[in-house]
Amino acid sequence: MLILLLIMGYAWPLDDGYGNQGDKKITSNFGDFRPAYGIHVSHLHEGIDIPEPDNAQTLEIFVWPIDCGVIWRVLDYTVEVIHYNYHIEYDSQGYPYIVLDDSKNEGSRYIHATPVIGCEVWDTVIGLDSPDARLVDPIANGWGMDGDHLHLEYRKPGSMERPINPFFISELCPSDYSYPILNYLYVDFENYGDADVWCWDEFLGHDFTQYYAETTYNDTTYAKLTLPIETPYNDLDDPHIIISGNKKVHFVLHA
Repeated sequence: MLILLLIMGYAWPLDDGYGNQGDKKITSNFGDFRPAYGIHVSHLHEGIDIPEPDNAQTLEIFVWPIDCGVIWRVLDYTVEVIHYNYHIEYDSQGYPYIVLDDSKNEGSRYIHATPVIGCEVWDTVIGLDSPDARLVDPIANGWGMDGDHLHLEYRKPGSMERPINPFFISELCPSDYSYPILNYLYVDFENYGDADVWCWDEFLGHDFTQYYAETTYNDTTYAKLTLPIETPYNDLDDPHIIISGNKKVHFVLHA
């Protein structure tokens, strides 16, 4: 029997209504501070918020898991998935079916979306980017989402106890060419105290001086840090600065 081995990447959880990955837009980032409100205590945001697409009502957009796995838990507005490696096999009549291999020891959580009818624990689910996505159903309805957005969490290990920034997954990162594009960070260290600002080269053992300069505007000197296009998993294009002193400083972003 012929076995087709698939090594699939991660995928954006919302489609565009035509089976393609939707635009990578967010309305809230990982780690945002949330003050106490209602029954909720103050906390740091443990995921990202993805807005409901404009055409969601017309085309019945669905929520897909960001990776293949099994459904771990289903609540009123929440679906949790444990990710697995998998491959496709074929039965005697040539029809493909999914075979789960080992767990990836990670998972994802989808909140504010209504699970589709028949979505049950231990169901096998597969990401939108798979050519065999038609073999299984999506996990939730992407239209009429509670709060008009999908809250996506990426967690390690498989216990689902440790939230991780979903943007650590390169396939989920919005392009740095998306508006607004941040070009420079200016630090005003003269008007707000006696803080020192300098380029942090030694800690990472890399020369960041190409990104660092000083500039003067209206008789005020600013530290100017160039913000290059981000490359996931490469700290050597992420320039750093050190700010020390006993007063606050003023930051200005040029976009």
